[in-house]
Amino acid sequence: MLKHTASTLKSSIEEVPAKVGSLQDEVSDLKKQLADLRAQAALSMFNIQLANVQAVKDVNVLALEIPDSNADTLRMLADKFREKYPKAGVAVLVTGATIIAVVTEDLVKKGMKAGDLITGIGGKGGGRPNLAQGSLSDASQVKSALDKVAKVVEEKLK
Repeated sequence: MLKHTASTLKSSIEEVPAKVGSLQDEVSDLKKQLADLRAQAALSMFNIQLANVQAVKDVNVLALEIPDSNADTLRMLADKFREKYPKAGVAVLVTGATIIAVVTEDLVKKGMKAGDLITGIGGKGGGRPNLAQGSLSDASQVKSALDKVAKVVEEKLK
């Protein structure tokens, strides 16, 4: 088996451990590059959508699915949203079944909580009043969940 492995790696038997270590390093580097590229693609898509924020009772609302992303990227995008809209802003970002909701501090003071947005659209989760993370039980329901965001915000503002 070791001879076969060495042959597959195009190396001598003695070089197999070093070659495997080198391949593991290469895979690790490629995973990092892929994660960076996905984050850049998500940021690019997010920046385009940031120009199309919906206004609900003078509140800037963004409900967006970011495909092929992760929770860390969604949190980074939530921070970018708060930079752009430090007041009167609500964003719900989804990738797969993961949801991140963000609410600006002025709206938190009016009683709106990020966790309530997640439960209001059919998800489960929680966190701080201004930033919460949760999940949808069924990732195929992302579109219908995001369609509910504006209505939930409107109800919370009453």
